[in-house]
Amino acid sequence: MKAYSQSIRKKLYEQYSVTEYCSCTLAGDIEEVTLCGYEMDIAAARYPVCITYYESGWGKEYRERKFDLGERQEFYIENTRGRSSHQYHPFCIIACEDNVVMLLALAWSGNWYLRITEDGRILSGQTKEMFTRVLKAGEEFYSPSVITAQTEDGDLDTLINRMHRFGRDIWLKYNAESRSLWTEWNHWWTFEDCGINEEVFLANARKAAELGIELCTLDAGWFGNSTDITWSKLQGDWSKCNKERFPHGIRYLSDNVHKERMKFGIWMEPEAMGTMSELRKEHPEWEALRDGKPCNSPYVCLGNKETEEWLFQTMTALVEDTGCDHIKLDFNLDPELGCNREDHGHQKNDGLQVHYEGYYRVLKRVGERFPHLVIENCSSGGLRTDYGIMKWAHTAFLSDVDISSHSLNCFWHLSMFLPVENILHWIWSETREYEDGTHVFESFPMDEDAEESRIKYTLRAAMLHQLGISRDLTKLSPKWSRLIKSELDFYKNCIRPLLGKGDFFHVLRTEDIYAFLIKDEEKGYLFLYNTGSTVHQPSLIIRGYDNSCKCKIENIDTGVGQYYRGKQLLEQGFPADAINGESAAIYKIIEMK
Repeated sequence: MKAYSQSIRKKLYEQYSVTEYCSCTLAGDIEEVTLCGYEMDIAAARYPVCITYYESGWGKEYRERKFDLGERQEFYIENTRGRSSHQYHPFCIIACEDNVVMLLALAWSGNWYLRITEDGRILSGQTKEMFTRVLKAGEEFYSPSVITAQTEDGDLDTLINRMHRFGRDIWLKYNAESRSLWTEWNHWWTFEDCGINEEVFLANARKAAELGIELCTLDAGWFGNSTDITWSKLQGDWSKCNKERFPHGIRYLSDNVHKERMKFGIWMEPEAMGTMSELRKEHPEWEALRDGKPCNSPYVCLGNKETEEWLFQTMTALVEDTGCDHIKLDFNLDPELGCNREDHGHQKNDGLQVHYEGYYRVLKRVGERFPHLVIENCSSGGLRTDYGIMKWAHTAFLSDVDISSHSLNCFWHLSMFLPVENILHWIWSETREYEDGTHVFESFPMDEDAEESRIKYTLRAAMLHQLGISRDLTKLSPKWSRLIKSELDFYKNCIRPLLGKGDFFHVLRTEDIYAFLIKDEEKGYLFLYNTGSTVHQPSLIIRGYDNSCKCKIENIDTGVGQYYRGKQLLEQGFPADAINGESAAIYKIIEMK
């Protein structure tokens, strides 16, 4: 009898042109087997010739790279930081011979590799250094999945929309509240932890209500017993409210936000264990260790069933005690190869695997316990965004850095794999000035001298997904308050109803220009952005309309419009108005019946 058997299980979602791959290893009935990594063979309809992939780092997500496979070269990338999207993102586009195109997305939040061999095989999995497990006789192991979508006609836009529909219908997590895509205010970049307190938060919440914002989120700085210790050193003490900053407690903030007819959100980093936290002092046995040493940033190992249950109970208590409607879950550390303690219940070299399996179970249970709660996935911005964690979270935070040009680049790439309504990002923030005069990234102040076109640009750069704002709202002038309210009203009334329902098209990307189209059967909106400093007047090839249809395209700012045939838009393009640097134009498209 065989010591073990291995197979690749494939599940076809035919109407979406999507295939899910999973590796299954079954130990024989007689003896145990050591599984040293695993590998899946991903089938492409033709020989791969070019791969588009993405390097990643803090504030540097989605740096597009291309590798030419035409000369039968081997391609290999791997992620070993312990977060799926730090080093490389777990997404790629593979162009093959005869116009075949494949989208590939890994459904895993830890380490992984992707290899394309000289003979064109596409392989993905984990090496033995990333994952090793001893299977007892008769025991099975199912690997994390790989999701692919393929087309044989080279039509990338159609393929992207099929992937979006697969996510909406089959894979991703939604509830009525997450579909509402609340506009958000979050204090973080302006105040961080040291500048936030009860008075500041509530003053901004009142102003947020005036502007029509629907969600106010309390970020880091609310927990622990001291204002003299930075927030990152007190993580884990989630049951302790910082009474120096919030003397009436967090529920008081939540109740006041709800009185303003808004939703209340709260931030936590559930896996983290601050170096000066009470949690670390009281439960050293829960800490993840590697070869007996703690991580640079400690965390609790969820490969331990006791800590998994503790985390579920802690998150349950936080939601119940604060009455929050939205919870932002962050992860600001690299667990690398994970915990290899032998007193946690996991094996020596599968600690990270079991940790993430435990984290997924906690998220699943929290979602079931609170079916109306919106769960946001964040990890130093976008460093742990993948189809694994997004099965249990409703929305993904795009990046910590929200400079509009960076936001648009990240959004261009992530929206090829993830539906736009599952993405959250803020307009260009007002970042706090540190004592030495620096900022964490370039700040965007909205003072009296600001240009209206630039303010519109920052707002409109965040309109094709869930939109948030991080700045001191109480310092906005009446003029800019009116502008922001007007733009938010337009977003809520005209754009948001299409997100999650309409088809989405990546129209144009150059060094300075981005253009997107979102449309349903009745109307569409064409967004054009100039992120550079010089004037451009692009001609935009518009897809998604029948050749014979007649469309009216109207600039929403000037009211000027013209009529075009679908064939004309596809073959000759739409001649957009000249657009200045750091500006945005929006065109409404109405299909005439």
